Amino acid sequence: MKSCRYSKNIIDYIEGLMPLNERADFESHLKICSDCQKEVNEIKKLYEILNKDEVPELNGIFFEDIRMRISKKEIYYKLPLWKIFGILVPMLTVFILILLNLKTEQMVEFSIPVSELLDDEYLNSLLLDKIIDKKIITNFEILEEYLTPTVEQDLDEMNKDELKVFMEVLSQRYNVTT
Repeated sequence: MKSCRYSKNIIDYIEGLMPLNERADFESHLKICSDCQKEVNEIKKLYEILNKDEVPELNGIFFEDIRMRISKKEIYYKLPLWKIFGILVPMLTVFILILLNLKTEQMVEFSIPVSELLDDEYLNSLLLDKIIDKKIITNFEILEEYLTPTVEQDLDEMNKDELKVFMEVLSQRYNVTT
């Protein structure tokens, strides 16, 4: 059927819901439009079939019987597996995170003399490699050459002016301010 502007009013016409002025206009249209005539005839036939078909009236006993049968049966509701995982996975994740955060950290402190740390070559390789670079080691090696075992005695024997000159030389050489 081609699209006709009157086709949307066919049901209202058949059921008698169309206002009188529109009804007269629609009936005059029906005389010239074969598509709408055919549609009206088909829908009228359908209404006749529906009106002939009788539906028996059900009494209250019928519904009581159905209600009793339903109440006797156990109805199982089964959740799909993806919904179960969709609920359990986030809950399990939150539970694990809570457990990890509740775990108290225990710290044990003990003192070790620095001299023992310096003697331990393995520990030095782990710790001091990241702290001390080659330039610092080279500067200490140079400083060791000047500091003999009798350095303390030599420093004690120096007067204030000699100590001052010694400190200035060291600070200039190693770029250290005093």
